[in-house]
Amino acid sequence: MLIIPDNATALAAMRTGKIDFVDGISISQAQSMAKTNPEMLQIPQINTYGMTIDPRNDLKPYTDIRVRQALQQAIDLPTIAKTYYSGTVCRTRSR
Repeated sequence: MLIIPDNATALAAMRTGKIDFVDGISISQAQSMAKTNPEMLQIPQINTYGMTIDPRNDLKPYTDIRVRQALQQAIDLPTIAKTYYSGTVCRTRSR
């Protein structure tokens, strides 16, 4: 695996066929890559990392499962997926 810290360099290497996988690009970069290089295979994948809020479940009021369920239901996940993630999260690979 080649580590290229500069995102622009990694995308240029991908476009020219120097590498066949790039990870951690933005949705807009993946969409741009799809337009400029339609021959590339894009495999959308959900990121396995991110920011979370993890309350201590051993302290009140979080000891009550109903409180934790209410907090989860209060988050509008479909809207977050549609607006923040443009409906998808992508990694890009060449064919």
